[in-house]
Amino acid sequence: MNLDEYELAIIEWNDALGIQKWQSIDDVVGIKPSDIFYTIGCVINEDDDYILLSSSLHAVDGDLAEVSNMLYIPRGMVKRIIFRAPVFKILDIIKEDK
Repeated sequence: MNLDEYELAIIEWNDALGIQKWQSIDDVVGIKPSDIFYTIGCVINEDDDYILLSSSLHAVDGDLAEVSNMLYIPRGMVKRIIFRAPVFKILDIIKEDK
């Protein structure tokens, strides 16, 4: 697919929290993950359940050939999409700064 068909996004999301030790019910009730994460990447695919981002792209003659460093974020963990714009617009801005 042509690189022009993809978007760059900044996603704000909560991650899951795992605790691997025995604790009383009273100690764990009310514990919530408090960290907020931000991920910047190219939106490769998305549906009602997940958004798939890649932070590394390999384009050949304007077509997206390969991706790496993928992250699947469940939609239920996404707090908001802070920014979203076509990749080609971002590349044009970068070219203007040179």
